Amino acid sequence: MNAKRPISNPQVSAVTPRSPAQLLVDIQQLIAELLNTGEGLLLHYEHKSSAMQRASADEMLKLTDIETSLTQRLERSLSRRRTILKDAGLLRLPHRTLRELIVALPGAPREEWDAALTRIQQQSQRLRLIGWSHWIVAHRTQSHYNELIDLIAQGGYRSPTYSQHAQREGKGGVLLDASI
Repeated sequence: MNAKRPISNPQVSAVTPRSPAQLLVDIQQLIAELLNTGEGLLLHYEHKSSAMQRASADEMLKLTDIETSLTQRLERSLSRRRTILKDAGLLRLPHRTLRELIVALPGAPREEWDAALTRIQQQSQRLRLIGWSHWIVAHRTQSHYNELIDLIAQGGYRSPTYSQHAQREGKGGVLLDASI
């Protein structure tokens, strides 16, 4: 009779956490990635703001691919950060934030990395502010286009603000010459 042996699968083996030395290398690489990506996004948003001010639709469309690529890089960095913190937890190190982890890791260049994390946070705040202002401009632009389309659809007449039905009996003025 053949005895059944358990089949071992190397892909299902237990996950071994990184060593503290490996975490140091991973954190250094993550910080470099975040700084680089943040600078890239800030530069990109400068170009995008300039294109928006010039109303250059072609240029803004070209910038969309670059923005998507940079955003994907940022998402990969976030995933990498989660992995580092998860591995730190497996090593029974602080794993809520990178700052806490850096303080607890022996051999970590604490002051240098703390300054880099501060810079990353400042970049993040600037990116949030710029992103928010771009969103506002896009939202307002869409509102204006919707109003223009409504004017065209109504033959240039604006209905009174509080009326439920469009009234075209001479109330309000023609805002758009439909003959053009």
